[in-house]
Amino acid sequence: MDLKEQLQPWIELKEVTERIKEYYPCKDEIKEDEVKEAEKKENKINEDDQWKAFVKALEKMEEITRTSEDISIKEAAECYDTCFECVGEGAKVCMTTDLFKILICCENELKLLASNTNFTNEKEFEKILQVLRESSHQGLQKLENCLKYVNPVMQKKLWQYSLENMSSLAKAILSLSSNGKGFVEMLKKCCDTDLTNISSLVKDDDKVKIEKNMRQFKEAIIYGQWKFGTCEDMLQGNKNNKLILEIVNTTWHYDKIGKNIDRVLLGVGKKELKEIETVIKQFEECKEISAVRIEFWKQGGRVKNIAINNKDKNKISVRSQMSKFKEYKDLWEKRLMKWKQHSLQLRELFPALNYFRFNEIHSLIRQIDTLSSSNNRSLQERESIKSFLQKVNYEATNEDVNEILQNWINFDPNVLKIYNMCDISKKEGLKECRDDIAKFGQILRPLWTCSPHHHTIEKTYPIGLNAGKPNLIMQSKSLLFKVLGLFESQPCIPRAEHILVCNEKTMKEDVACLIFRAITNDKKMQTDMHHDSVKPLYCLVYPEKLTPATLKQ
Repeated sequence: MDLKEQLQPWIELKEVTERIKEYYPCKDEIKEDEVKEAEKKENKINEDDQWKAFVKALEKMEEITRTSEDISIKEAAECYDTCFECVGEGAKVCMTTDLFKILICCENELKLLASNTNFTNEKEFEKILQVLRESSHQGLQKLENCLKYVNPVMQKKLWQYSLENMSSLAKAILSLSSNGKGFVEMLKKCCDTDLTNISSLVKDDDKVKIEKNMRQFKEAIIYGQWKFGTCEDMLQGNKNNKLILEIVNTTWHYDKIGKNIDRVLLGVGKKELKEIETVIKQFEECKEISAVRIEFWKQGGRVKNIAINNKDKNKISVRSQMSKFKEYKDLWEKRLMKWKQHSLQLRELFPALNYFRFNEIHSLIRQIDTLSSSNNRSLQERESIKSFLQKVNYEATNEDVNEILQNWINFDPNVLKIYNMCDISKKEGLKECRDDIAKFGQILRPLWTCSPHHHTIEKTYPIGLNAGKPNLIMQSKSLLFKVLGLFESQPCIPRAEHILVCNEKTMKEDVACLIFRAITNDKKMQTDMHHDSVKPLYCLVYPEKLTPATLKQ
């Protein structure tokens, strides 16, 4: 019986079906306002008895999985049969090909395909395909091929299919998988595009906008400036400021640049497009430059005390040659690569850094700079610093805060020379950033050295783990109790530094910090003569909840 294998796909199918139900179009055309509500009720997709039984069986199985409750073979078979009778096969294939994921994430685009006459009406849809076909942009030509295949399938099997209840809607969704993985990939490509822009091209008022945009792009070639977002803006999440195009008295932010380019690409012939081709190519290059800059800052890199020349400004003129854009991108790619090397070395040489993200360290350094230069240190300011220091050593006190502030003032930079750190040219602009973080790590070293995080006064018990190696533990929803049991049998009191409970907001750097804490504390144990020391235990909990991007990194 494959109930366990089918459970998660069926759960996802239930969610997708309930979401699509909310915007599923009525089949019959409504002609009069007076009968609108009556017809809506008449065409409403109802929850039939089979669907209710399906939902109830899933809820029961979820509860059993969550509580690790025992279930008889008979009960399991009944749950499986109930679900299978309602929706049949196909849910597992839909989940593994990411069909369910796309149907949930691309809801806005699917609503458009379901209700906009440019996609539901064959003649109007042909006009859309013709516009894409005649575009000189290769990406839009590929989109035409995808839409030409995907939209008719969606209309026939889903939007215009006669459905009476939730069970039939679920089966209609599952029937999409019979078109193969290629269909799913093309559906994703369609949904990755702003279909609103494409559907608006057949309207007369959009032609006026296209003409206006063309004039503005031509002005940009003479007067335009590309402006990149600042570190502060990007770390605060102001994504629309990551790239700006300034044209005389007009300012286009990132989203608007993309929309205006899409509109022109779709509505202008090859000859006219040739006139502004440079701006479009520059936009693609600028997006890549911006992505590298943001990644550099997210990883804690900073450029300080460097002579600002034309190559290092936040602005590039549209009149510049493409070689200048490539040169600027190379500059930031080299900075990012160098900073990755320096950041790894910093974490290895200064173990106290492994309790913070580098951007947290920058914030702490600013606080320490402010406090150390002030004669009046408020209790609230000291407490703020102390709460961070207690990550390194939970016994940190106000006296430790005062000592660190004093050491910060009296710090001798020559102390850092004893560490064999990588050479940094002053031209790179990374030295001050690297040395500030190294100074922070060095000043916190005594606090880390005397930390009792890895000490215990209890007798240790074997727990069946391989010391010094990663151990994978698979458990049901009660995994956290299993983790606590591991520490109890160690025995060791788990503290914040020992366990990282992952979710979609957990960053690659958080995982790296946990790994470095494990490595550096293990090295420390080899020289620590403390009688009640034990090998440290570090746990990464629910790593499957990390985002795909973080897992890939």
